[in-house]
Amino acid sequence: MNFSSKKGFVLLYTLLIISVTLVLVLSIVDSSLNELRFSGDELRSMTAFYAADSAIECARFWQNATNAIGPYSAFDTRNAVTTYPCGFGDSFTAGQGSAEAFCAYSGGAPSSVTYSTAQLNQFNSGSNAPCADLSVTVTPGPLGLCDIFFVAKGKNDCRPGALNVVERTRWETWGVL
Repeated sequence: MNFSSKKGFVLLYTLLIISVTLVLVLSIVDSSLNELRFSGDELRSMTAFYAADSAIECARFWQNATNAIGPYSAFDTRNAVTTYPCGFGDSFTAGQGSAEAFCAYSGGAPSSVTYSTAQLNQFNSGSNAPCADLSVTVTPGPLGLCDIFFVAKGKNDCRPGALNVVERTRWETWGVL
């Protein structure tokens, strides 16, 4: 038998099988890396959303806690200027100490009152803690009632110059002060 005409066929066949296997393995690795990147993006997005949600919940708590702080809600202009803790990070300040309720003013009432806060650092854990900026705007509504507009901008990482920062905004409107 003369095998000289089939020299190198096994080597060529082996290289072909290795190439096909390598392409399959590389495509699976690429797909896995993309999934990891997407899941990391989702984690950062949800962290920012929950930071914003925590700030809104804190403001809603003090809006409803009239028995704890006096006869009026935290955002009623009749309250003295008061600092309200959220249980994490900085507190927010609201109230003006007015003699008359903002929404009960006649004629010359301002168009709105906005209370803003410093960052509410949710976990205060240092390096890459999420945080939220909370803004509460009170505007006169019908029949001497007020509309309250809460806006919280949550971030997954509040370090200056941080990379991969995701910001999510959550807002909510309430009536009646």
